[in-house]
Amino acid sequence: MKTIATATHIGAVRQTNQSQVQQVCIIINWSEEQYCNYLFEQYVAFVELLFERYPIMQKQVLYNPVMRGFWNNEVNKRNKNEFLNFAVDLTTRKFELIKAQIKSHEIILAGVECTEPMPFGAPYLIDEFMLTHNYLRLRNDEEFMHHYNRTLKLIR
Repeated sequence: MKTIATATHIGAVRQTNQSQVQQVCIIINWSEEQYCNYLFEQYVAFVELLFERYPIMQKQVLYNPVMRGFWNNEVNKRNKNEFLNFAVDLTTRKFELIKAQIKSHEIILAGVECTEPMPFGAPYLIDEFMLTHNYLRLRNDEEFMHHYNRTLKLIR
């Protein structure tokens, strides 16, 4: 794997994104190759769905670096804002205070309950990751489609 220089803003963003990919891969117990293959399959399926009757436009959009950059940025945004917050919460052990009483500035504990974390690679986590990036769900996501259409105008 190549080293990413962080001297520029773009370098710093790339390093953050790479770190994010590694974190997601650990949580869902996938290799980076599996991760990239799944996301590329979703990208291809999305473009094919939208340009089903227009094969020339389909190829123009599919292989356009601006559109591919848009897709990658959206993947990173969904990982950060949707999947990782949720998944990290599920894979972290939690301790909850049970029935605390406060008497004259003293806390009296009745007990602590521990919630065991979900194991990395659990089917539920994988399903949530796949749903977060599913091309059919994205097709019906109004905000995503707004950004997609704006990017499409740039490449026409």
